[in-house]
Amino acid sequence: MNRKLKTLIYIVECATILFVTFTIISLYQTIVDQKLYERSFCLSSQCLDNFAKEVSGIVLYFQAFGYLITTFVTVFGVIIALMTYYS
Repeated sequence: MNRKLKTLIYIVECATILFVTFTIISLYQTIVDQKLYERSFCLSSQCLDNFAKEVSGIVLYFQAFGYLITTFVTVFGVIIALMTYYS
C-alpha cells in the first residue's frame, strides 16, 4: 500500500478515535450535569424532542467532525490523484 495512503488512513483513524472519546465524555458530562438519568424512560415524541434539545451540542460535534473528515479526505485524495497522474 502506498505510504501516503497509509498516512491518510492513520490520520483518519486517530481523528476518529479522538472524536469518539471526546463525544462519549461530552455525552456523559451532559447527562450528569443535566441530571437526565433521573428522568423516567420514555420513547414518546415529546420525550425524544426534549432529549434532543438537551444534547443538541453533541449533534453539532458530529456534524463538524463529518465536515472535517470529508474535507480532509477529499483534499488528500486530490493530492494522491495528482501525484499518481504526474508520475
